Amino acid sequence: MKIITTIKIFFILCTLTYLNQTIALAQKETLGVSAIKPTPAVVQSVERTGKRVMMDRVIQSLDGQLIDRLNSTRKFEVVARSDLRDVLKEQEYAASGNVETHDKSSAQQFKISGVKHLLVTTVDDFQDYNEVATFQGTGRSATKRVIRLSCVGKIYDSTTGKLLESANFQISNKDFTENRTYSMRDSELSDELLVAIAREMASKIANRVTDVIFPPKGACQVFS
Repeated sequence: MKIITTIKIFFILCTLTYLNQTIALAQKETLGVSAIKPTPAVVQSVERTGKRVMMDRVIQSLDGQLIDRLNSTRKFEVVARSDLRDVLKEQEYAASGNVETHDKSSAQQFKISGVKHLLVTTVDDFQDYNEVATFQGTGRSATKRVIRLSCVGKIYDSTTGKLLESANFQISNKDFTENRTYSMRDSELSDELLVAIAREMASKIANRVTDVIFPPKGACQVFS
């Protein structure tokens, strides 16, 4: 009889845990997402090599892909970027070191109506170069265009100004299993590949944001 009672209690607790998690998922968090921008150093680098247009195309695609990935999680209400201009200016001021991190007044600088979290993403590296591959046994070679993208994503609690997470993400088409960029001549990367790079980067950032704001729970792992 005691065993039956214990089993009932266990299933009741698991049911309550499941219901609580379901309710939590239904309650979306408001998330402000800044426009993605490259650092000044990256801009100077790509302008020297004549790759500014390529970088801008990747960033523009990443901008839209990131919003799409965050929306697809069904866990966030994304706030329009036009509403974030003021808070981002204050965020830059706070990050300059002129504001005490734990000062209560500093939290006010991050506040914006309805926004609980803020995602600021910057591009800190962009490489676009040719790599020559020699095929053994044939003596023939082919050119592969390589794109490498690196971003830093920072997640803030806008009600306190606290930095919750700062992570670096890298992606390269060399990581892809397909060798479609190989050709017998030096050709431009297709828009399809640029979008694929942006899509992979957006997925990495969106997954990290979701894990930070909605950390996984280990209750009732026996059923997983």
